Amino acid sequence: YGVVSCLMVLLNKSLVSVFHFDAIYAIIFYQDSVCTLLLGFASFMRWIPRFVWDPSLILRWIPAEIFFLMMEVSGFYSYKYLGTHLVVIFKSFTIFITAVGDRLFFKERISPLMLGSMALLVVGSVMAGRDTQFTWIGCGAVMVNALVSAAHVLYLRLILRSGDSERLGKWGGSFYDNALSLPLLVPFMLAAGEPRTVAHYLAEQGGRLSFWVVVGLSGVLGIALSLSSMWCLRTNTSTTYCMVGGLKKIP
Repeated sequence: YGVVSCLMVLLNKSLVSVFHFDAIYAIIFYQDSVCTLLLGFASFMRWIPRFVWDPSLILRWIPAEIFFLMMEVSGFYSYKYLGTHLVVIFKSFTIFITAVGDRLFFKERISPLMLGSMALLVVGSVMAGRDTQFTWIGCGAVMVNALVSAAHVLYLRLILRSGDSERLGKWGGSFYDNALSLPLLVPFMLAAGEPRTVAHYLAEQGGRLSFWVVVGLSGVLGIALSLSSMWCLRTNTSTTYCMVGGLKKIP
């Protein structure tokens, strides 16, 4: 999970900042579509257990999907308007918020070493104001991202610890997480006029092989990130999950 997170940070940053592909929702829609289609195909071929569309489970999953969508969108805007190092340092607030939620909702103990680590991360976020790429829009986006990321992780753990965990299995969480995001993304794409933006961009820049390589890798990594994140959260506390995600500071 930590390695894939690092690679995804670099790819998303390159799509937005290097290739100037400004269709934020289209990128998320593409990555989620790839994951949904491949997992659905694997389920259809019975390489993995069949997915069952349970209405009650879908209703329980919708809040997590809303948090997920807000997390993805605010994350892209964070990397667009802030430097990579500043984003990952400011997102250290996610760990603090998640640790508080773990304590309140799941009665998890926060060790002194973890408190010390979180304190160092918060201090680092304050000192990171010298980053060369800093805007207030990006700062607001990354703080929203911290809040909804913590909410998403805590709510997912609540689902995975409930009786729904057996019905989901090892693959169901990733499938639901990606499939249910698609209809929510369509209105955002249309409102932002992204179909026209994508068509115009592909007409001018569609011949760049490097662009398609990055796009292809982002789809593959989207699957790996979804599966590994569910695996990590299923076997660890929410706080540990966020601390491992802090490896994104490496890029």
